[in-house]
Amino acid sequence: MKIQRTDAKVRIESLRKRMVELYMQSGSLTSAQVVKASQELDEALNDFNCGI
Repeated sequence: MKIQRTDAKVRIESLRKRMVELYMQSGSLTSAQVVKASQELDEALNDFNCGI
């Protein structure tokens, strides 16, 4: 179980960095790419917080 949580943390950090990079490239928080990345990050955070 601990390995899964560590993997989840790594995935969350990777998704967060990707979202920031997309924002920096587009300059808009509402660009389709940034919104999609944010949604993926939200899903990963929800899974982590629910213990999946």
